[in-house]
Amino acid sequence: MKRAANSKVVVIDSCVAIGASRTKSPSSRSRQVLQGIISADHKVCWSKALRKEWTENQANFALQWLSTMVAKKKFIFLKDEDIDQNPALAEGIERKLKKKSEKEAANKDAFLINMALKADRVVFSYDDVARNLFIIVSEGYNEPEKAMWINPKEREDILSVLEDGIPVENKSLLKIT
Repeated sequence: MKRAANSKVVVIDSCVAIGASRTKSPSSRSRQVLQGIISADHKVCWSKALRKEWTENQANFALQWLSTMVAKKKFIFLKDEDIDQNPALAEGIERKLKKKSEKEAANKDAFLINMALKADRVVFSYDDVARNLFIIVSEGYNEPEKAMWINPKEREDILSVLEDGIPVENKSLLKIT
């Protein structure tokens, strides 16, 4: 795999890490993402909340991968106080989501969006429920900050996406002001 001309700082949801550590699907796609990030010279963004999710789920392969990222200095740790709590995101969750369960699910993963907005605006996650909730939350903003939510299962071309520097694609965009 070639190095991306435009390397990015990305957020990897724990479900991708867990998938990489499984012996059955989606392990191969998850491993492709993690190994492709190293090969294409991207960096990973990290926080206490994300560390908690990864370690609670004992994602061994992914934790070894993370050690490699740290050793290669491809690891950026964001302190909780450095991750902006986006008021528009919080307001959108409260105002646009009607069910308590939807609000709880969106609030649980809002830190991924907040981290992505602090980095290069890319989240890799299998969580389509959260993605769909954030799409609802992001509807109707005129001047949005944009983040991409990429589900590796939906991307046969994931290695090419990583090699090409993770170009912006409308189908993956969430619009959060």
